[in-house]
Amino acid sequence: MKDILLWDLRYPDRNPYRMSVADAFASAAVRAGLAAPANAADFAALNVGGALDRGQPTEIALEDSTTKRMRRIVVPASVAAIAVSLGVGASTGSAIIPAPTPSPTFTLPALQAKKEANQRQIAVYLGDSLTAGWGSGALLGTSSGTGAGSGGNFLRANAYPQQVADKLNARGIPARADAFCSSMINNVVADLSASNPNITMGTGWTLKNLSFGGFMVWFTGSTFGSFGYTPQYPADRFDIIYATFGSLASAMTVSDANGPLSPSPVDCRAVTGSNVTLNGNSGMRRTSFTRSGGPSLDPISITSAGGDIYIALIVPYDTTSPRLEIINIGWPGSKAYDTAGNWSPYTTPSAANAWAAFYAIGAIDADAWFVELGANDKNLGVAAADYQTALTNIMNRIKAITPSANIVPVKTNTGAPGSNYTLTSDFLTAVDTVASSLSLSPVLDYTTLSFVTADRFDTIHLARPGYGKKADSNVTYLVGA
Repeated sequence: MKDILLWDLRYPDRNPYRMSVADAFASAAVRAGLAAPANAADFAALNVGGALDRGQPTEIALEDSTTKRMRRIVVPASVAAIAVSLGVGASTGSAIIPAPTPSPTFTLPALQAKKEANQRQIAVYLGDSLTAGWGSGALLGTSSGTGAGSGGNFLRANAYPQQVADKLNARGIPARADAFCSSMINNVVADLSASNPNITMGTGWTLKNLSFGGFMVWFTGSTFGSFGYTPQYPADRFDIIYATFGSLASAMTVSDANGPLSPSPVDCRAVTGSNVTLNGNSGMRRTSFTRSGGPSLDPISITSAGGDIYIALIVPYDTTSPRLEIINIGWPGSKAYDTAGNWSPYTTPSAANAWAAFYAIGAIDADAWFVELGANDKNLGVAAADYQTALTNIMNRIKAITPSANIVPVKTNTGAPGSNYTLTSDFLTAVDTVASSLSLSPVLDYTTLSFVTADRFDTIHLARPGYGKKADSNVTYLVGA
């Protein structure tokens, strides 16, 4: 909710109403020149998006969350339509038919084609702690916030890919970023829960380093509890990516309040069939589970009938209302280069081969990839030539599994001047060389961003405002200024 000062078009000379309203309506009123933020700190967020048409004065009854009453007010039809769509306003007369507002076009052709076909649009953000959002729980600089322990203040909801979704929604482009990626730098359940408040870990569930992208959610033991997940937006289907191996659980069941989701139960031992990425005798499987009651915000739970389960990723979506789905698979410590020249965590764990990050990405069907790696390579002394080789291998792997997707190489340089994590010119040139040689999408360059003290969590990571600047740049790349 946002507090705004809202003027009535009938009485422009009178004092505005101070009202507490939904964020999307507040943004629409501000962008139509009809309101001003009551809190100056909200100015930038509420101005994200293009100007709205001020024509067709329309009277609506608008809900004021502060006074808990309805207020009759005249606003432009473009603003009235948003109020009605949000369920916070209603027409007092004839149906509201606003002047058409052009819908922004995605600059990436694969995303735009899906948008025009009214299909799911999926963008994956692959990176290290700067993608995962380390420090994002800090609301301003190193100030206290909500997030994981160990001093990291890691709050997934404030990571920059999640802020991209928020900013696109504010511009009228439906997006969501509530997918859960089982990626932690440690095996501390309390840290996982703090950084991802939409999950719950029941008895028998913990974390194990088996590297889809860090420590993976793992069920083992003789006491059977459930793993819970709650979507941020309505969902009737969930793509769940999990490990497959001959000695794992024979029956994994996904349920909600109405009972098991179809096709529960599934056999985690099966390493053949569709949607399985294999390397050797292990794999990652993607299964779509469907609710019986249609889209809702109800939580789902995952249980085992006996045997181990490894959950890598949960992607919720609404088949009745497609939108851009942003999947953040950033893991703190990731680097591009390992001994095989493939995407690797900070130290390559001993794990089933297909569960390693380089292979597991094959289980994700995406339309766009943003690949932001290199800071840890630079800090660990990887040569620029080896970094370029590894980045080439990663891009070729993604091209092989999603040949129609747009792949965006990202130049990352958010560290403070002089930081060992700051990419030097030879690393930045390597990104350009890979993009050109493989005919990838234009490079997204974060090296031009300027950060002040309040933007930084430490000399390497950003606080929420700093990640907001990355998100603004990303939104401009996706749909223009």
